[in-house]
Amino acid sequence: MLATMDAINKACSCLGCVEHGIAITLEKWGRVVARNPAKVFIGSGLFALLCCGGFAMLKSETEDLWTPMGAPVLKDREVYTEMFGSGFRIHTIFFKDKKGKSNVLTLDHFKEVYRFDTELRRDMTVCVDDVSYNFTALCARARPTDAFCLAGGSPLEFMYNIETHRFDFDGFTTDAHLLERINDAKIRFTPEGSKDTFELDISDRYKLLSNIQRDQNNRITQAETLKMTWFGSRNNDTNQEDSGCYDCDTQTGAMGCNPTLLWELKFVDEAAKFNEKSEFVTVHIQVESSVSMALGAVILGDVAKLNVSFVVIIVYSIIVLGKASRCGTCAVLSRTAVAFAGVSSVGMSIAACYGLNGYFGVPLTPVTNVLPFILIGIGVDDMFVLAGALDRAPRHLDLEDRIAYMMKTAGTSITLTSVTDAVAFALGTTTSFPALKYFCIFAAIGVMLDFAFQITFFCAALVWDEQRILAKERDCFCCVICCAEPDGNCKCCYVEVPFSPRNICTYTLYINQIYMHLLHEYSFTYMQTYVYIYTLHV
Repeated sequence: MLATMDAINKACSCLGCVEHGIAITLEKWGRVVARNPAKVFIGSGLFALLCCGGFAMLKSETEDLWTPMGAPVLKDREVYTEMFGSGFRIHTIFFKDKKGKSNVLTLDHFKEVYRFDTELRRDMTVCVDDVSYNFTALCARARPTDAFCLAGGSPLEFMYNIETHRFDFDGFTTDAHLLERINDAKIRFTPEGSKDTFELDISDRYKLLSNIQRDQNNRITQAETLKMTWFGSRNNDTNQEDSGCYDCDTQTGAMGCNPTLLWELKFVDEAAKFNEKSEFVTVHIQVESSVSMALGAVILGDVAKLNVSFVVIIVYSIIVLGKASRCGTCAVLSRTAVAFAGVSSVGMSIAACYGLNGYFGVPLTPVTNVLPFILIGIGVDDMFVLAGALDRAPRHLDLEDRIAYMMKTAGTSITLTSVTDAVAFALGTTTSFPALKYFCIFAAIGVMLDFAFQITFFCAALVWDEQRILAKERDCFCCVICCAEPDGNCKCCYVEVPFSPRNICTYTLYINQIYMHLLHEYSFTYMQTYVYIYTLHV
């Protein structure tokens, strides 16, 4: 029992030594910042900009995020891809009646489907590096030398003319003619040099119709939806560039973009325009990159929410640090600029975190969209802890000693909590699920960067703000850096505060000035100073 207690006491003693060492180190760092606020401020800002350079290398990942790394299914898929290829880029199109009716098996609907097929599959092109591509140039083929694209089926095949290789509407004048061809479900042709006519059964194309209704003779009378499938080639899948691309008209932008991705982006836009002009059908499409597009839209939505959260946090920080409840209209003791600097340091940590992970090659996933909100909470909390410790620092100390006191007390607290959070996230990187692994990497780096910018960028801003208060300058952004002279460059921010016991702001400044004088001359306490001032005014 005694041996166990001794072991516990030794462990506690070791932990105490570690905490004491951290406190002494941070106290020394506080003095460095107090002496060189400009160097620390600029240095931390330059470091953040350097980290942001990794944004250009940041890639997103949307596949296999919840499949354990090294799972047999991944290896099996690699073997299959090596032997049989990776398949096709599948583009699925659905056609429904624009007015909400339950039947699309009319001549008007089919003609509009044919117009969609002609305008977007055959005629629509994208220009990449001064080369025009339509779908035929990007489609999948059974063999590279084949002239025709592989297709997953189209309802237009019911009027396909195998001799002209065209969808032939000749002879179709009524809806009844169309239904007759659909129920017949055969393509007839006579090969060149032959007198015999052959038939191809295409009744399997009925699977391209949904909610089919039949009459008493089992003949199709109507259907609610038409389905069409196109197969794109995966030859360009290794190239994921689809932004900032070369513009063939203006001849500006980066060359080397993926024409397949650009075609899919334009296809989605043109389908939306088609819906605006169409009279009978509404088109619903899903291209191979639809998931990535949807995730991109979600990310943009999260960015908007992040901007709103930053505004809310800035306002809240200004209210808390601005001392509006204690100082009324006084602008000297307010810390609006410091609040803005604190929230800016959090923003810098978020940007630097994403940039560093771009350098490291850690992909961006939908799960990492939560990270900025976590860092905002941690960073703003650290900001309040540091500002509160500075308020509690003895006023008789000079500025350097007060900053050192702040770092020794509050700095130790935020160091231990930041290290604890970072270690917890670092342990999370051992998971085999890629989505959680990547998020934990982002979070561990983000927490430590947030801590680093709090004790550098924000701490330097606090030093300047304290200099401003000692010089009796108003809290405005033009005067975050102290000018110290009434006729200095920021004289618009200088305020000559007349004494008034009814104004708590000027009264606080007045007491602090007298207290520091009496402390050095007569070793007065703060309470004795109040008594002394009271006797003077009584």
